[in-house]
Amino acid sequence: MENPNQTPAGSENEPVAIPDQLQRDHRRQKVLQIYLPLGIGVLVFLAIGVLAILSSSSNYNNSLDWANISLIMLIIMAVIFFLIVLIILAAMIYGVARLTQVLPIYTRLSQYYVYRAATIIFTATNSLVKPVVSSRVWLSSLQTVQSSLSRLTGKGQED
Repeated sequence: MENPNQTPAGSENEPVAIPDQLQRDHRRQKVLQIYLPLGIGVLVFLAIGVLAILSSSSNYNNSLDWANISLIMLIIMAVIFFLIVLIILAAMIYGVARLTQVLPIYTRLSQYYVYRAATIIFTATNSLVKPVVSSRVWLSSLQTVQSSLSRLTGKGQED
């Protein structure tokens, strides 16, 4: 009979053996899907930079063309970045506009329930305090009557 407290093989305490074929496939996919596109992008930008340097050293007008192309590339990257920021900002503005349309209904509803709860609590506390207050009022009125009677009879005066 097996011990129920034993952890089964392949649990979080024991490392799971990954077959070599899966590891090779994973490495190949990582290279093809991450490193290859990244490397190609870096090589394209380096090639454009090298072409700009080589062409600018031979002809001044040609270097102006490459400078303009470089500037256009920088402007395009900035426009794409700011377009993404603009889209995020527009989504936030739209969300706030929708929220301000819906929020007053729910704030009014929450105010109603808070007012209702406050009324219930006020009524409950008054009903809890009423016996104590009424007994003190009754005791105070009894003491007042007793002191009035003692003054009338003269027993309360000591010389």
